[in-house]
Amino acid sequence: MKKTVIKLFGILFIVSLFALFFMKVNASIYVWDYSYSSATIDIQLKIDDKLILDDSLHSSPFFPIILDEKLRYGVHKISVSSKKAGVNQESKVFLFLNQYIYVGFLGADTLYLEKKALVNRNDSVAVFQSLFIEKTSGRHQSEFVIESRFNSFYTE
Repeated sequence: MKKTVIKLFGILFIVSLFALFFMKVNASIYVWDYSYSSATIDIQLKIDDKLILDDSLHSSPFFPIILDEKLRYGVHKISVSSKKAGVNQESKVFLFLNQYIYVGFLGADTLYLEKKALVNRNDSVAVFQSLFIEKTSGRHQSEFVIESRFNSFYTE
């Protein structure tokens, strides 16, 4: 009797795991731009080679772009690219119960320097950028932070 009960619980556990990892749920995706400049950049966000977002991203630490997408639990390949920022980045995240996907843009200090240098002077922008990089200690390469985070836990 004990062996049949243990086998039954084992089978139920395995079936519930398969159902959990193949069932699609609404997953929230937050896309933020934390750069210091208020200019916009282009962004292409793909999850498992499916285009989710192809739009402009505005700098705002308070108002992210929130997307709801049907995803299954488990590992997902996320690729983010931006032509203006010169970033093409891929990452794998593990999505589980009560989690969301976070994509944050951290812009380089020299990202919008070319336009400002052309307005101020007519000399070489490359020389001006290299001089700026030598004199400052900031972010020199744009990047995206891609990770899965837990939602808030509520107690009742």
